[in-house]
This record gives sequence, structure tokens and C-alpha cells, in this order.
Amino acid sequence: MSGHWFWNFTFALFGFLLYFFLSFDKKEPAVLLIQSFLVFILFYLIIYIVRFLWTMSVEDPTKDNPQEEMPTKETEQHLEMLELTKQLEKEDVEKVVAYIREQFQKETK
Repeated sequence: MSGHWFWNFTFALFGFLLYFFLSFDKKEPAVLLIQSFLVFILFYLIIYIVRFLWTMSVEDPTKDNPQEEMPTKETEQHLEMLELTKQLEKEDVEKVVAYIREQFQKETK
């Protein structure tokens, strides 16, 4: 996630102080502190969710798919390697099948 926990904490502290000073005259100290801490937690979660959604919307989608980032030359080389590997596998399979046929024919004679 972009940013730092500092921003979450700062926003939550702002909410805590705002609620604390606006309700200072109207509530008892114990109730005021408990409610201020609840506002702190609420503000912390709100900014965390906002920052998470912001990061998801701004994040580069090609970052997760490295093949899209490869230059054209490397992509062509990669595709060529895949094709050669498939050809080798096919040749190997044919050799194994031929060997098994030979062995089977030797046993049946």
C-alpha cells in the first residue's frame, strides 16, 4: 500500500482531538476519553480503507503480469524457446515409442 502508517495515525489523531475538544464541555472525562478513542479507531480504519482503495485504483496493472513488460525481442526469444522445447518433447516421445516398439517386437519373436 502506498504511504505509511504515519498517515493513518495522523488522521486518527486529528479525529481524536477534534472530537475531544468539541465535546470537552458536554461530557464526563471518562466517557469523553472512551468515545474519543473510539473515534480514533474509526478514523484510523476510514483512512486505511481510503488509502487501500486509492492504491488499488492507482496501481499499475502490468506490474502483476511480467510478460507484458518484456521487450519485444525477449518475448520473441521466449516464444522460440517454448516452440523448441515442444519440438524436443515431441522428438523424445517419438524415440521412446520407437524404442518400446522395438523391445515389444523382440519379445514377441
